[in-house]
Amino acid sequence: EALDGKAACKATLQLEVGFDLGPRRPLVAFIGHLVDEKGFDLLLEIVERLLAEIDLQLVILGRGESTYEDRLRQLASRNRRQLALT
Repeated sequence: EALDGKAACKATLQLEVGFDLGPRRPLVAFIGHLVDEKGFDLLLEIVERLLAEIDLQLVILGRGESTYEDRLRQLASRNRRQLALT
């Protein structure tokens, strides 16, 4: 029963951010400040490679340094089925 709830929440989030539904596709979420102190510089270094090599969906919720926000917007515009910013 608990897994049914998780599946429903996942599907709702996928639809809300414009992703294809994929019960077997990993959905990863990052929630936090987009700043070096939170390790976002490390995540940003690998995001493009992750999206290219792994069939996953990534949702990023947060605000922070404009350089990070701008880079994410560029990546999201090229990877709309895999990367969403909220």
